[in-house]
Amino acid sequence: GIKLASVAYADVTRPDTLENLLRGAGTVVFAEDYKTANPTKDPKEGLDLVGIDEIENFGLSNVARACIQFQVPRLVVASSICTGCEGVEKMSPEDPMVKRCAKCTSKSFGENAVREIFAENRNKKFDYTIARAGELNMGEARGVKEIEFNQGMDKNGIVSRLDFADVLVNAGFDSSAGGVTFECYYRDTAQPVDMFA
Repeated sequence: GIKLASVAYADVTRPDTLENLLRGAGTVVFAEDYKTANPTKDPKEGLDLVGIDEIENFGLSNVARACIQFQVPRLVVASSICTGCEGVEKMSPEDPMVKRCAKCTSKSFGENAVREIFAENRNKKFDYTIARAGELNMGEARGVKEIEFNQGMDKNGIVSRLDFADVLVNAGFDSSAGGVTFECYYRDTAQPVDMFA
């Protein structure tokens, strides 16, 4: 039979560990759960502020470079830019006191790094997709027909982990998803981003 998926372990902060994970892959999905992975907590956000950047910015950058190096056709990034942070920043972009939380800042830097790394690559056979989930829940799958896809971070909503996983897998094989960043959430949960500001 055809081997559709495999699981392997590497440290995204150490590029030398990525070859065995990526060589021969058709698609790589970069998805992490930082809160579970790191027990060190910041009192305000419940996160280790140094470690966030190591994973979601530098680690993701390492994976993007390695995908190109080892000729992986598609990198799919599971992201979730915080709508509250995004909405506040859009409403007061000139105010230096209005800033994204550390996790969202690192995710944003990581997304931008992926775009830059792939833009610098002259071999266009390799590309990326950045999929930003709305608020993830543990509910049952409702199916892709219930999902609204958006670009521009002006709306967001809720989506189940199961349906978001389906979106990520399909993004790995859909030729129209290459070089694209989008948000997804259930149509009936959509709200304006600035509503949460």
